[in-house]
Amino acid sequence: MRNLFLLVLLYSTCFKVQAQAHSDTLIYVQLGEVSLHSNRLSQNLTQTGLNVEVIEMASFRKKYPVQSLNEVLTYVSGVDLRQRGPIGVQADLGIRGSGSDQMLVLVNGIRMSDPQTGHHQLNLPIPLDLIERIEVIKGPMARRYGLNALSGVINVVLKSEGASQNQDGIHASVETWAGAPAKSDSVRYSAWGYRAGISIQKKQHHLWYSTEGMLGNGYRPNTEFENFRNFLGYSWVSKKYYFNAMASLVNNDFGASYFYAAPNDHSAKEFVSTRLLSAKYGYKISQKLSINAVLSNRNNFDHYIYFKPKPELYQNKHTNVVNMMELNLVGKSQWLDYSFGLENRQEQIESNNLGNHTREFTGSFAEFSPRLGSKLHATAGIYAMWGSGVTTNKFDLFPGLDVRYSVNKNFDFWGCWGVGQRLPSFTDLYYTDRGNRGNPLLKSESAESIELGIKGNAVSGVRYQASIFRKDIYRMIDWFRDSISQPWFPENLGNQMVNGVEANVNWSVNQKINVNTNATYMDGSMNSGINQYSKLALNFVRLQVVSNLNVQWTKKINTSLVFRHIDRMNNTSYQLLDFRFNYQLKKMNFNVNATNLGNTQYREIQSVPLMPRWVYLGFKFNI
Repeated sequence: MRNLFLLVLLYSTCFKVQAQAHSDTLIYVQLGEVSLHSNRLSQNLTQTGLNVEVIEMASFRKKYPVQSLNEVLTYVSGVDLRQRGPIGVQADLGIRGSGSDQMLVLVNGIRMSDPQTGHHQLNLPIPLDLIERIEVIKGPMARRYGLNALSGVINVVLKSEGASQNQDGIHASVETWAGAPAKSDSVRYSAWGYRAGISIQKKQHHLWYSTEGMLGNGYRPNTEFENFRNFLGYSWVSKKYYFNAMASLVNNDFGASYFYAAPNDHSAKEFVSTRLLSAKYGYKISQKLSINAVLSNRNNFDHYIYFKPKPELYQNKHTNVVNMMELNLVGKSQWLDYSFGLENRQEQIESNNLGNHTREFTGSFAEFSPRLGSKLHATAGIYAMWGSGVTTNKFDLFPGLDVRYSVNKNFDFWGCWGVGQRLPSFTDLYYTDRGNRGNPLLKSESAESIELGIKGNAVSGVRYQASIFRKDIYRMIDWFRDSISQPWFPENLGNQMVNGVEANVNWSVNQKINVNTNATYMDGSMNSGINQYSKLALNFVRLQVVSNLNVQWTKKINTSLVFRHIDRMNNTSYQLLDFRFNYQLKKMNFNVNATNLGNTQYREIQSVPLMPRWVYLGFKFNI
């Protein structure tokens, strides 16, 4: 406890450092120029009362040793990424104490929710080089994004969305990297990868292709992996019309030792393939009114083998298909900005274990942002949902509100309130084996959250943001059993409460030395109302501190040192130290990355020991 107190005191002192408005640390873009990516109402980040962090990927990769989206998210305040495998192979995602099913992941506004299980939400068919930025919204956001946005939203925005009609020509890049643990071992573990992309643009037309591969024999027995992503996109833009289309595929094949049923699953293996197809069409009716329509199809195949030498002993094969349609109207008047939307979502699964099932729901949106002057900004919205074949009420309403007041150019108050809902997954409803039994009578979870915060600039270019929040989840789905000999059984018997504080401070010295520190502290309770064994006992991050020291030595040389402290509710804590060296020429980049320099033995999921000290080299060429 004393060490924990000293750590908090140390970082409270460090909170006196923060970046100038134009620097690109934790919020890596000039907020006055950025709006939340949405097919509906557009909100400028300097005017919203939501808690949003925007990560500009090009800048982020220069300062953090990352090779996958999963690794990027480990450095974001309030985000709990519980990894099972190396370099983004498999992970569960949570925000502020949530589980993986209670999060919503989007790609250009398209839902990546997997009705089978939240384990597959981060199996995204998007190469890392194609990501322009990542928007992390904390708190229920059903009013804009609909169901499953119970605890937060992560929207991955692609570079194609920013294609300019003034950049005609052909652009290409090639990147490769390779690494190994910095220790001697009887087995030579290693990993390597590549990325390549080409973009062709002429006037209103833009065509691009990107591919990525990550391969390795793991870092302990049966953790080998092969992960391949391919993406093809096209866009056409005119003064009144635009059209975007994309097709993408990821094949993820990996050893799953201790992933789900430790210690007996030491020979397990899993293959997951995700395909995404989408098209978006927009028409500008007038200077103040526009419409857009979006169609998407997500297909996910999951094959799990419990004992690789003899697959016939136990294996699962699941195929789920999600079809999504939405139509949106966005407008402005003298008094307010507004948007209305209508969507339809169909989910179906075919499985040797879960059976064959279909469910469908329809939702409608409305959001309004009145013009209240230059100092006060507010946005209110509501989402209405009705469905068939879903375990929820026939009709539900989910409102939300955010407000921001600018005292002056250096100090803002902001706050938000919202509700959300999460449908039980097909696994919750129907999964059955010797140790688990699904419950088809489950109802949906609901949540309510409130947050208040301040944000501003202090002396010497110091910037800061701090907030307090509380989230209550009702009818939380937990898996229980009366004794160890009985199977787990899910019920709507849990109510979870999470409250906490969050702070981010940043300081820049002559644009050459930058220190960014963010911290989140949370506490919570869970009341099941019964005295049984609980499978989903509280294990979220209680204290999370991330601090980055970045030094621009010359125009070509940049180094970063990143420290992380994680303290979980189950009384486990660990510290990690990472490093990146970056040498930049006009058309070439050379980098050295080292993670877990202290060779800390740690686990984000109790049964899975994670990677030791690891060093790898990378090269990138722009053509």
